[in-house]
Amino acid sequence: MDAKRAAWFCGRSTGSDPQMKTTLAKSRWTDSTVRAGTARHRDVLARDKDMGTSRPHPGLRTGLHAPAKARRTAGMLLAECLVYIGLFALLTGIGLATFYLCWNQSEALVSATDDIGAAWRAGERWRADVRHATGAISLEPSATAERVRIPAGEKAIVYHFEAGEIRREVPASHTSELLLPRVKTSEMTTESRSGVTAWRWELELNARRPETRLPLLFTFEAVQTKP
Repeated sequence: MDAKRAAWFCGRSTGSDPQMKTTLAKSRWTDSTVRAGTARHRDVLARDKDMGTSRPHPGLRTGLHAPAKARRTAGMLLAECLVYIGLFALLTGIGLATFYLCWNQSEALVSATDDIGAAWRAGERWRADVRHATGAISLEPSATAERVRIPAGEKAIVYHFEAGEIRREVPASHTSELLLPRVKTSEMTTESRSGVTAWRWELELNARRPETRLPLLFTFEAVQTKP
């Protein structure tokens, strides 16, 4: 009795309701349509495979069948490429200009450091020769050159400035040593201070690079220890 009632209830709930009948009919039609479409597509693919051709799945959209919005966002415009190329060239140019500016400044700093070191060594050598002089130091100026003779025992040491070069010469041994090239000005003078005669050497060098803005000016002073 219960089984018959349940069967009667199920048949009433599905057979007497028009909306339920419509829903069931639509689902059956959709399932049959999908199965038929899938079977037809399978047959088409098999036929294309036998003929050596292929076609995409109808659910995939590629190439010209893709939406217009997808085609626009998939690539890059030529104007955008030109803008990016221009920005890259601008940044590269700025970077290279900055690099070469720093490079030139670094080279100028190295050159100025070398010139300062060379001038300091030459000045200290001149001061040592003046302190150890064994006689009166004489100055022999001329229109184109300057010569300072410093007695040193049986020989003499001559500092000769001419044509932008300062040389330390020893006439007794016929030696001439280049102390400083690229000399702009050189002047050796005497000063009397409280009964003591002091020597002053004013020196200026020419910079090797135009980027060097530091003036290469030097002043050396020395006093003869032996009268």
